[in-house]
Amino acid sequence: VRERCFGFLEGLKREVYQEAVKNSGVPKREYKPEGGESYTEVHQRAKEFLNLVNRKYLWPEKSESKDLDLSMGLQDLHVKEPTKQIQEERKEANIAEKNEEKPEELPKVLVVSHRGYITELINVVNYIISKGEFMTLADLGNCSIHVVKVTPAEGNNKNLEDAKYEWIKKDDVSHLK
Repeated sequence: VRERCFGFLEGLKREVYQEAVKNSGVPKREYKPEGGESYTEVHQRAKEFLNLVNRKYLWPEKSESKDLDLSMGLQDLHVKEPTKQIQEERKEANIAEKNEEKPEELPKVLVVSHRGYITELINVVNYIISKGEFMTLADLGNCSIHVVKVTPAEGNNKNLEDAKYEWIKKDDVSHLK
C-alpha cells in the first residue's frame, strides 16, 4: 500500500516537514502539504482498506466482486493491482486447493507499506479495539512486524467495528537483531 503523499515536501528531511507544520498553525494530523495528504486522510484511506479486506475475506457475500481488484476501489486506496502472472498463479493455486479436503479457515493477508501508512492502519485497529477511543502511536521501528488476528462477528453484524481484533505482534523488530 502506498505511503502517505507529502506533496511538495516529498523526499525532504523530517525537520523541513515539522517546520512547515509549525508555520502553518494547523494541527499536525490535519496539516496537508500542497499536493499531499494529511494524516487524517491517510487514516481514512487505511479504514477504507481494512473495510475492503474484511469484505473480501470475512464477508465475501457483501463484496461487489469476488476478486480484490480495481473494481473494489483499490486505485483510490493506492494499492497496486497484482500482475497478470500473479493473478494466473493464484487461480491455479485456488483450483488445486479446492481439490484438497481442508477445514475452512480464514486467509492470511500480508500488507506491506511504510511507517506513515502502517501507523494509521494500526491506529484504525486500535480505535476499533478500544471501542472508539482514539490514540496515536509513537514512531514505529523500521521494518517492524505487526500481526493482528481478525475474527468475524457472529450473526448479521458484518461491519468493520463488529469483528474482533486482537494483536498477536506489535512493532516487533526482533528479526533485525
